Amino acid sequence: MEWLQVSIAATSYGQELVRIALNEHGVYQTEGVLNLEEIRAVLAATVGTWDYACAEELQPAATSGLRFYLPASEEGRRQLAGIEAVVGKMAQEKRADADLGSLEFTTEVLRDEDWTDIWRQYFRPFPVGKRLLIKPHGQALGAPTERRVLDLQIASSFGTGDHATTRLCLEALDEKMPEGAEVLDIGCGSGILFVAALLLGARYAAGVDSDPHAVADAKLNAQLNGFNEERYCVQTCDALTPAGRMVLRDLCQRRGQRFDRGQGFDRNQKFDLSQTFDLVVANIVADVIIDLAATVRDCLRPGGLFIASGIIESKRTAVETALTAAGWDIESVRTSSGWAAILATA
Repeated sequence: MEWLQVSIAATSYGQELVRIALNEHGVYQTEGVLNLEEIRAVLAATVGTWDYACAEELQPAATSGLRFYLPASEEGRRQLAGIEAVVGKMAQEKRADADLGSLEFTTEVLRDEDWTDIWRQYFRPFPVGKRLLIKPHGQALGAPTERRVLDLQIASSFGTGDHATTRLCLEALDEKMPEGAEVLDIGCGSGILFVAALLLGARYAAGVDSDPHAVADAKLNAQLNGFNEERYCVQTCDALTPAGRMVLRDLCQRRGQRFDRGQGFDRNQKFDLSQTFDLVVANIVADVIIDLAATVRDCLRPGGLFIASGIIESKRTAVETALTAAGWDIESVRTSSGWAAILATA
């Protein structure tokens, strides 16, 4: 499969506005592009964590900005045209004192194998929280470790753990997930979060994603880390659609019946859906979390924990308001690099 790698030159402030525009056009996964000075600042702040030799080896961009990927199909190109129109209008209408950057687009066509080569250039083992170490598949560890190593292969979906939103989720799982928990990951991408949950002691984990390529990647990563399908389930599901909500309902019913009733699955039997998952994690975007606020509560046991991430700071209050209106109790909010993760209990 071929992909469009799209980069938009933007300042930090411009990136925040561009991300909002991208979200409105169905692009929820982006990565930052750093120039040389920004890379040096990152390395200086993370001494002992990354094992890069020097900033120049990272092939820095001439300008900072955002990068994202779309299918190189007719639909993907239509989606890109819509994004270009919105960002172009943003560039024309920006205030004179607003430094958004040039907002120029650069597009390159990549194959799946090109994407794999690219992420391997930059991805090195790194620790997260107190117990985890994320490692690219096929790369040896530099030294023995007592951490639980998550072996990660990225084929065509996204989620390497180095973005602030994913780190916030991993750290929350490390600290808050009870031993033997059953976990649901909505928008699982590469599967990094539900596989991490299994490594940290979850009894069972389920993942859903609207992208079938992500579902395949997530299954591969579960298998690479030694888990068979008795311990996990991954399904294609758009949780915002009625059909997707039925998939979630089926997952909840299967969990309740399998562990609480010890029977075979009967689609027509009535269930108490409060006997389902102990923890739900969703590293998506603010608007999707708002739309899912009520649905996720139906997937959790009473007192269960919802880790909601992918929330840009400017939308944090809106998400908190929506969660509270849906009956959630906000336990805590964690922030990093302009992003927030909200921990709420049912």
